[in-house]
Amino acid sequence: MSNEPNPPWMRGFPPPRLRTIRFEDLATLAYPAHRWMYSHWRELVPTACVRRGSRAVRPLPRASNPLADLEFDDPTGGRSSLEQAMRRTDTDGLLILHDGRVLFERYFGELQPQLAHRCFSVTKSVVGLLAAMLAHEGLLDPASTVVSHLPELGDSGWADATVRQVMDMTLSLQFDEDYENPHSDVVPSRTAKGALPRAPGYTGPASAYEYLRTVRASGAHDQAFQYATPNAEVLAWVLQRLTDRPLPALLSERIWQHLGAEEDGYFAVDPVGIADAGGGLCVTLRDLARLGEAIRNRGSVDGEQVIAEAVIDDIARGGDRQKFARAGWEMFDGWSYRNQWWVSHDEFDSVRALGVHGQQIYVAPRAGLVVARFGSQRVAVDEAVERLLMAAYRTLAKLLAG
Repeated sequence: MSNEPNPPWMRGFPPPRLRTIRFEDLATLAYPAHRWMYSHWRELVPTACVRRGSRAVRPLPRASNPLADLEFDDPTGGRSSLEQAMRRTDTDGLLILHDGRVLFERYFGELQPQLAHRCFSVTKSVVGLLAAMLAHEGLLDPASTVVSHLPELGDSGWADATVRQVMDMTLSLQFDEDYENPHSDVVPSRTAKGALPRAPGYTGPASAYEYLRTVRASGAHDQAFQYATPNAEVLAWVLQRLTDRPLPALLSERIWQHLGAEEDGYFAVDPVGIADAGGGLCVTLRDLARLGEAIRNRGSVDGEQVIAEAVIDDIARGGDRQKFARAGWEMFDGWSYRNQWWVSHDEFDSVRALGVHGQQIYVAPRAGLVVARFGSQRVAVDEAVERLLMAAYRTLAKLLAG
C-alpha cells in the first residue's frame, strides 16, 4: 500500500479504501477518478472483443521533423502552446499524423500506448461509417423505415422515421442529453444499459433494446438536427438485424481486421450482451489514429480499399446545413452532420468524430492531417475547451497545408 498522502487510484493489493474505484460507486464518483476509469473500463463492466485479426501491424513511421510544440491564438486571449493546451484540457493522449507519419505522440495520466481508452460518442461515427458502407453496397436502404427492420419500435419515437433520418440525427425525440443534469434522460438510458449501477428494487428497462422502446417523438421529424444517443443505438440495431452479426464482430470483420491495428478493441455490453453503440467502444490511441488515417486516404489502407471512396465522399459532402443550424450549435457555425460524423465544410475538408470528456478524431485531408485525442475533461461538454482545441487544430492544418 502506498505511503503517499494522495496516492494514485487503484494502486496496491488491495488499494487503499478511499482510492478504490468500484462499479457500484460510478454514479457518485467525480473528477479525477474517471481518469483511471476511462483507461480501465473493461475492469468495471462486461465487454465484447473487437478482434484485430491476424494482419501484420501497420507501422506508424516517425516524421523526420517531429513537432516539438505549436503556438496558436487562444480564443480566450493571448497565445497558447500545444503543451499548455494539453495540460489545461485534461488530455490523456494526443497523436498527430501528417501524411501518415507521426509528428507528435504524448500520454498523460493513466493512458499507455497498449491500453484501450473509452471513446464515448466517437463510437457513433464508427456505427455511422458501417451503416454508410452497407448503404453503398445496397444492403441497407437509407430511405427505408426503421420499423421495416425493427417492428419492435412501432410504438416508439422511430415509428415513422427513416433510416436516413436516424443516420443524420434529424429526428425530434423526447430525449434530454444534458450530461450534467442528474435528472436528464442520460441517467435512465445508462442505467438500462448497465453503465450505471441500479438502485435496490429497480424495475425499469433491463437492456438497451427495452429502453429504446420507451423513447417517444416530441414533434415532426426531419426539421432540425437533434443530437440524441438513442439514434446510434437504433442504427446499430438495424445493422445487426440486417447482417445477423453482433456489432463487435461486424466492426472487426468490415474494418478493424483491415487497419493493421496493434490491439484488439472492445465494446462495453449491456446486461444481455448488447454492445453499447452510443458510446461503448474502447480502442488504443494509435489504432484510433489508424482509423482516422483510413478516412484521410479515402478508405484505402496500404492499397486495399477497405471503405469505398464513395462512402468517404458522402461523409465529406456533409448533411443539410440548414437543419443543422436550427439546432443552435454556435461553436459549429456553418457545419453539418452526416452519417454520424461532424462536417466542417472548411478549406481543409475537415471532418470529426466527437465524444464527451474530450474524445476526438480530426481529419483534414487537404492538410494531410489526422489528430487522435483521448481526454478526461472535468465536464462532459466544455465549449471553452472545444474552441481551444479547434484553434490548435486549425493552426496546425494551416501550417501543414503551407
